Amino acid sequence: MKICMLAFSFPQNKDDAQCRFIYLLARELAKKHEVHVVTSGGKKTKDEELMEGIHVHRFNYFLPKKWQIVTYGSSMAQILKSNPLSWLQFPSFMANMFAKTKKIGSKCDIIHAQFSYLALFPFMAGLKKPIIVTCRGADISTSLNNKILFALNKKLLKKCDYITTVSDDLRKTLILKYKISENKIKFIPNGVETKLFMPLNKENTRKELKLPQNKKIVLFVGHIIVRKGLDYLVDAAKLIIKKHKDILFLVIGKGNQEQKIRKLVQKYNISENFVFLGTKPHKTIAKYMVAADILTLPSLSEGRANVLYEALAAGLPIVATAVCGTPELIKDGKNGFLVPPKNSAKLAEKIDKLLHNNKIRALFSKNGIKFIKESGLSWENTAKEYEKIYEKVKR
Repeated sequence: MKICMLAFSFPQNKDDAQCRFIYLLARELAKKHEVHVVTSGGKKTKDEELMEGIHVHRFNYFLPKKWQIVTYGSSMAQILKSNPLSWLQFPSFMANMFAKTKKIGSKCDIIHAQFSYLALFPFMAGLKKPIIVTCRGADISTSLNNKILFALNKKLLKKCDYITTVSDDLRKTLILKYKISENKIKFIPNGVETKLFMPLNKENTRKELKLPQNKKIVLFVGHIIVRKGLDYLVDAAKLIIKKHKDILFLVIGKGNQEQKIRKLVQKYNISENFVFLGTKPHKTIAKYMVAADILTLPSLSEGRANVLYEALAAGLPIVATAVCGTPELIKDGKNGFLVPPKNSAKLAEKIDKLLHNNKIRALFSKNGIKFIKESGLSWENTAKEYEKIYEKVKR
């Protein structure tokens, strides 16, 4: 079967963390099928390449391509919202995405849009192919309070052949608010790389990463954008550091809110307790999860964040906000703590409690690893579920 996946962005190499979940699904499917990915180009990407069995077709929308800013480094919605220059490139992005989708999609049996808005392109191109849409969270949350985007999303979702979601919460939202038939929608969880994310020796890993042995480490991994709630984490950190100076907050990721967050850290005089690490290869992120004592995800909204799967598999205790699909993974008091969104005081309370209670951390670590094993979460199983849907809608 020839499968055409549409993605706003895609890893620039096999170790890149950008939209890695799409790459991992495509790689698994490519073991049995011919998989083509249509996506935008990055600063150092090849226009055409074969990446671990995946045929990657990238288009450029601005020259020199190192100036392309619409997709990589943050979510497209946040880039368009914060950078006026991105709107100058957006029409070219749309035109080139349309052209590449028409060219590659016309040769495939199935078109699989990774994010709801991408379904627009095969419909515009008049492709008479089965179209599957995977909703991943941000594509739906951005449209709920915007009448134009809501109407567009609703039309695309009604018109496509099948819909999948990465959380059950998202599935229920689409049924309730978009009036999607239960017969054409299914929740399929992402997998997790358990061979990469696993518990290892913390002391040795800290030595390798040149991290202090005598400090408690709180880790954040993700885009530094409004939706991730980093300002609430910094407010919480200020409260914690007043009582305990031996805390180090590590931030992995980039985004359009980074300078604002850095200024807030400086304003609170807690710069010595924060390290902004930028983006890191996925293998390196796995090492930081071993080295850390806690992962925190203070998001205002989520689909069902991959970073939570990875932290659980690595045995890393979690403090996260109880939003969207997060409670499906984090069971409060069992493998992590859940707190209300936009509540720095509660976030600080639970981080502080977890950092200074070895017994609870050990329990959460054990239960997190057990949860991943018992859930059977793997990219192999995820791919099998998608294969069933492809067969169901294939014409």
